[in-house]
Amino acid sequence: MNKIGKNILMISSTTYGGSFESFKITIENAKKYFDNVYVVFLYRKSPVSLDMEGIYLQNIKIPDLHKVIFMPILEAKIKPALKNILENNDFDLILSYALILTSSIGELAKSYNIPVILNINSFTKFRAKPIASHYFHKACENCWGLMFASNTLRKDFMKYHNITHSNTHIIPMPIDTEKFSPSDKPNNKDNLIAVGRLVKLKRYDLLLKAMSIISREKPSVKLIIVGDGPQRKKLQKIASQLNIEKNVEFIGYRENMVEIYRNGAILVHPSEYETFSRVITEALSCQVPVVSCSGGGPEEILADDTGGFLVEPRPDKIAEKVIFLLENPKIYAKLGAQGRKRVIQHYSIPVFAKRMEKIYKLALEGDYE
Repeated sequence: MNKIGKNILMISSTTYGGSFESFKITIENAKKYFDNVYVVFLYRKSPVSLDMEGIYLQNIKIPDLHKVIFMPILEAKIKPALKNILENNDFDLILSYALILTSSIGELAKSYNIPVILNINSFTKFRAKPIASHYFHKACENCWGLMFASNTLRKDFMKYHNITHSNTHIIPMPIDTEKFSPSDKPNNKDNLIAVGRLVKLKRYDLLLKAMSIISREKPSVKLIIVGDGPQRKKLQKIASQLNIEKNVEFIGYRENMVEIYRNGAILVHPSEYETFSRVITEALSCQVPVVSCSGGGPEEILADDTGGFLVEPRPDKIAEKVIFLLENPKIYAKLGAQGRKRVIQHYSIPVFAKRMEKIYKLALEGDYE
């Protein structure tokens, strides 16, 4: 494959989770198109190490401050460090996954005539909205283009911050469909899977109430909750109050998610909103059907009930579809096969690579679509 550029600078502040996995895939992909890949992590606690060949890795420690009101302090630390990197290297392109933290990168890059692409895969409503919007505007107005993980995210992000930009692209998070693949053995039909941080936004209380309905009709079915967070004790208490503690297992974080999915019958995802939902696409890639009541990205992934069902955020509606799938093996198998096919066609690494090759070429040519 012919290279399309010499040097690319890639920046991220995410050091774990789905965004981190996506960023690593993006790095490997960039190596196909650029002679040299420079990777910078903005870290708060521990520097990042990557088991990858052919990249230049640099860690920049930043203050352990998370609220947007501290952005002036963070920018005062980050901007000089980024300026020093640009002064001492010759980059063709910059791709940032650290959007608000690199609000100054576009402004700096203009001095060197370097196009900047900002990847946006999260959306937060801020208490200090004017401050947040100021830095998001600053980041976006000085960049060549914006990448969004979903159409819904693009609409919600730009409306919330009142941002307009003439060059936006939809680039969903890539999924390694060879890694996340179906098991040779039948899935355990007694295991329901839920994956995510235990926070209010994920609405696990709704899922536990649904589980109390499911367990009455399917007493052998268990709900395996993967993840941890501040609501764990509260959710365990709810499970006890609903008398379903024997049917619910909180197993914390797990590294090997492939085996978790393969050992599950259905992924149940009650989150209020997702900008994309890597969890859903991973499950579908493993041929595991999904029942979700999430707004945002899941509405696009599960469009036309491909791979699963979108339901109202009510315990009875969630329980109804879960029981339906458990009692209808032919429909269950059909949805599983459809889901994996959809992920391969729309979210696999080869599809992602084609999208990125196109955006890299457009940016280097200075073209807008």
